[in-house]
Amino acid sequence: SGGFNVPVGTIKKNIPSVPIENIKLLSSRHRGNTKILCESYESVFKRAELSNDCLIYCDSPYAPLTTEFKYDAKGFNKEDHIKLKELAKESKHTTILSNHWTDFTKELYNDADELYTFEVQRTISCKGGGRKKVEEVVAVYLGGETNEN
Repeated sequence: SGGFNVPVGTIKKNIPSVPIENIKLLSSRHRGNTKILCESYESVFKRAELSNDCLIYCDSPYAPLTTEFKYDAKGFNKEDHIKLKELAKESKHTTILSNHWTDFTKELYNDADELYTFEVQRTISCKGGGRKKVEEVVAVYLGGETNEN
């Protein structure tokens, strides 16, 4: 019904809502070799440095588009974004970071080894007509010797 700021959706009858075959394939490829962690970014990087071969993906709280915000009591502020980027840059492992593409993140990720920007449609807004496309970024730090250049 569109209540509670939830967009109205449609049900597609011939398409499964969960890509079961893709999940099974991904699972079989990574069985025993993949760890999905939900912990502080500092501890993830400490744990990764003990390993020989990692790919690190960090989906941090996004930098604000307009005003400051907090996701929890401690928040995730500008300094946290800077520290996370520095850990990614200094890591011996390839690290992928995603975020909004703002003036702040343009400056923050300007030293990335690879940078990809793209538009995404937002489905949450206080006004249905206010749901617009925004730019996002994926920044890649390749790790190892690449970071020394």
